[in-house]
Amino acid sequence: MMKFLRTHMRGVGVVALILVVAGVIYARFGIKKNVMPVFTHPEYRTLEKVLEVSGNVDAREKAALRFLAGGKLVYLGAKEGDAVKKWQTLASIDKRELQKNLEKELNSYAIQRWTNDQNKENRKDTHGNKATDRANDQDQFTLNNTVLTVELKDLAMKNASLYAPFDGVLVSAPTEVVGTILSATDTFTVVNPNTMIFSAEVDESDIGLVHEGQKAVVKLDAYAQDPIETAVYRIAYKSSETSTGTVFPVQFSLPFSGGTRPYRLGMNGNVKLLIDKKDHVLSVPMQSLVERDGKMYVTVKTGEKTTEQRMVVVGLENDDYAEIVDGIRESDSILVR
Repeated sequence: MMKFLRTHMRGVGVVALILVVAGVIYARFGIKKNVMPVFTHPEYRTLEKVLEVSGNVDAREKAALRFLAGGKLVYLGAKEGDAVKKWQTLASIDKRELQKNLEKELNSYAIQRWTNDQNKENRKDTHGNKATDRANDQDQFTLNNTVLTVELKDLAMKNASLYAPFDGVLVSAPTEVVGTILSATDTFTVVNPNTMIFSAEVDESDIGLVHEGQKAVVKLDAYAQDPIETAVYRIAYKSSETSTGTVFPVQFSLPFSGGTRPYRLGMNGNVKLLIDKKDHVLSVPMQSLVERDGKMYVTVKTGEKTTEQRMVVVGLENDDYAEIVDGIRESDSILVR
């Protein structure tokens, strides 16, 4: 009985191995099926070549304002989201500490100036000595530094208040509470909503196709069903480096929507630029073209079961169709696949 089972199991194993090998061969080489060829006629159509890139909403007039030195917030003239007027006071910090710091630095300046004068008097008998000259220079540099410190403290006093540089909206603020201690890095951001733009980065290999005034269509993710017709407003002269290579920032105007389509900073979307357009040109599907030795060919049906490859001259191309300048006629039947 055991001998029978062992012999039987060996037979099953051989069959399984054969099935596995057959499966591998089938998966690797496949079994060719009869695929019916599909033919079509060249057609006259309007061809457009577009360049599509992604980007987001920004603004031409955007200012990040901060205090030169930190301090206690004693006045808030606007809160986040409020409309502001040009030169409107946005915030002020306590000047008393700044005033004391300025007075302290003025005292330091006076002390250093007197020290310089006394040191020069003490060294006058050794004038011309290199060591004496170096010491005098060091004293002068120290005095210069105290002068700069006084000027910085004076600037901090004069910049104890922040003002809106233009009409706009206060889009971000570090706090809405008076009495908060602000640091020198805390920022108030003002944006003019009438200067909103769509900003995108165009690869350097495509930037030669872009020019100011060029027509484009922006589609924001937030308003996907509402494309915006616009044009190139500005092309940066300086490139930027990204993980994908060298790009050039390009700005597109966003027409003022009057509140019906409120743009927000950072809204994502994409823009399509019209690179070229031709009306009523003979064209074929891109998949019907075959390239060989730098030349383009299509397969033309010559009989019930016969075809021939014919060289064609290709003009404007996009992702779907190619213009045929010469080589075939509208009445020809060409192989698509």
